[in-house]
Amino acid sequence: MKSSLAYIRSLHQKKGRAENKAFIMEGVRAVEELLRSPAQHFKVIYTEELETNRRGQLLLQNLAHSKIEMTKVTPQELAQVSDCETPAGILAIVNITEHRLADLLDAPKPFLVILDGIQDPGNLGAIIRTAEAAGVTGIILSKETVDQHNPKVVRATMGSLLRLPVVKVDNLINLIKKLRSKNIRTIACDVRGSKNYYEASWTLPLALIFGNEGAGMTKEITGEIEEMIKIPQRKSVDSLNVAVAAGIIMYQVVEKGKQKQF
Repeated sequence: MKSSLAYIRSLHQKKGRAENKAFIMEGVRAVEELLRSPAQHFKVIYTEELETNRRGQLLLQNLAHSKIEMTKVTPQELAQVSDCETPAGILAIVNITEHRLADLLDAPKPFLVILDGIQDPGNLGAIIRTAEAAGVTGIILSKETVDQHNPKVVRATMGSLLRLPVVKVDNLINLIKKLRSKNIRTIACDVRGSKNYYEASWTLPLALIFGNEGAGMTKEITGEIEEMIKIPQRKSVDSLNVAVAAGIIMYQVVEKGKQKQF
């Protein structure tokens, strides 16, 4: 078990996740989400705590019925590999599903979100979760954006990462050129925007772009974007949290574009 625990600990680091093509999901709800996602391949470790309540017992029964590999460990062993202050009695090691950029761009009426240099795991996780709720068809990350399989990101998505395709690209300028060739409009939300968000056209296909929490988007990117909009706010406020701003704009697409997402 020592070697297995060392392997699981390595998945807390980006390098370990990349080398092993696996990531961690913790908690009863997370593993329940995995069971509802048949395309996911995973195995679990758990403690006797799960056997002391009905929900945990049912989860273990369902895991066994689905022939998921399970290993019982001590609470101390689980604590060694957990990213939570209070481990919830179960942890899953999940194989990373690779998504193709071409599939996102060739989808019928793409509704995409592009993130340029988002650094806070909580922000990325919240954006992914809201994007699924709003009917976004895919998320594209710049190479500078925090890893989508970071444990804090995974936890914040509340399972949305299992269902919404997320890809990372090396060059956003090349990406925007590809979007243009496929007639996918690009609209960026930035405090430097020339008009308010409610003045824009929100019909699909469309890619929304949001920049780094502090610096915003790079100058190179802003020169390629078709339209830049802003969210009006009181002068006493410098800017909105990027996850909040993304939520406002995504639901503007749903409302004003009259998308049949639900």
